[in-house]
Amino acid sequence: MKKYPIYLIIFLCSIYAQTGDPYANVNYDSVEIGILDMNRNCGALFVMNAQLNDSIFTITATDTGGLTLCGNCYFDVSITVGGLDPGNYSANIYSYDIYDWDAALETWIRDTTFIGNVTFSIIETNIDTFNILSSYQSPCTPAQSTSEETHPMEYILLNNHPNPFNNSTRIEFYLPTNEFIDISVYNVMGQKVSTLKQDFYSAGYHTINWNASQNPSGLFFILISTRTTTISKKVLYIK
Repeated sequence: MKKYPIYLIIFLCSIYAQTGDPYANVNYDSVEIGILDMNRNCGALFVMNAQLNDSIFTITATDTGGLTLCGNCYFDVSITVGGLDPGNYSANIYSYDIYDWDAALETWIRDTTFIGNVTFSIIETNIDTFNILSSYQSPCTPAQSTSEETHPMEYILLNNHPNPFNNSTRIEFYLPTNEFIDISVYNVMGQKVSTLKQDFYSAGYHTINWNASQNPSGLFFILISTRTTTISKKVLYIK
């Protein structure tokens, strides 16, 4: 298989790469590859680059140096590609970050950080040409650093991504306090079709995935329930 370069320019809250959780989310004939909860401490213009050599992706987030201060923060970022041949794939994800200025050489000093590796399989494809289908960046979530920071006081269930979706979608939600919650999915008849999580979560933003491949196409409702509150969102699954 040939090498295919991919270039995306997006604004991220970033410099000094820290940690993040890499993932791959396969949707029939495409795959979303990204990083959850990247931790950065200021805003920057990044270029996302991906190369595919045989069955191995190399994905790099490169800081261009166009800084916009926004404070310590977390965010998610991903790219979705299609047109992959059926088979098993691996993706190595890196960040290539500016961390200082060399006055003598008048250039940025950079550091490469390995974020992690993910593997996935493509069963079949209806897309003939390898290409980018979409890109995504979540809003920047401030990291708690001082007692003066404010946070939402209500429960929030953000719009899932993608929606409509095929096979799998990402669900993001916010809890104002530490809480035991139930995350379940119901069909339009009010029947529970899946329990995604029943667990204790800390206050803050969280993300989970729902794989709906065992269900028929249609409209579903995602419900998050606590002892005192229930919030819901409509999602559309298309096989």
